[in-house]
Amino acid sequence: MEGTKRRRCPWDLIFLSIFFIVVAVAEGVLVWKLTKDAYETSDSRTCATSETSVTSKPVVQKQEDDVTPWLSYRLPRDVLPVHYDVTIYPNFYEEAHEFSGNVTIEAQVVTSTHYIILHAHPLYVNVTGTHVTDNRTGAEIDVIRTFYHTPHEFFVIQVGSDVNDSVRLTLNYHGVFDQTTVGFYKSDYYNTDTNETR
Repeated sequence: MEGTKRRRCPWDLIFLSIFFIVVAVAEGVLVWKLTKDAYETSDSRTCATSETSVTSKPVVQKQEDDVTPWLSYRLPRDVLPVHYDVTIYPNFYEEAHEFSGNVTIEAQVVTSTHYIILHAHPLYVNVTGTHVTDNRTGAEIDVIRTFYHTPHEFFVIQVGSDVNDSVRLTLNYHGVFDQTTVGFYKSDYYNTDTNETR
């Protein structure tokens, strides 16, 4: 009797497996439902007012309670990017470990707003210049202020008047290569053929 081990009943393992699968599916459904509900109101407002052609999309007026959109954990769906042109000038060869560049973002305004919000973190990139242009008229839109909301890693652009059509954002930026593998970073490698570290 000493050499015998107590075997687990296969039904216990089957029950535990089914339990974990049910919990995972329930969690997925809950997250899907919460995410769907969060955006359903803005989508339904857009759909309710849209009798559009493919080239033009109506702009929905914002409600008064949307005065601090950067406090949401998700990017607002007021201004949606259509195209990016990104230029990066890395300085790999000097001890400065810096990079700079610019980005031009073509964006479509879905809901009229005073705020354009992008993902950016001041530890990895510092925006040094911001310009907003109305694509329809070519006129530059006044930028009242820009600031980082670091808890959600947002860069907020506040403009002087509502944007309500397609816009072009032009941002100049500067940054320092991170020493970890987060953001834009510089690393070395050893070439075994030449015995060099690059």
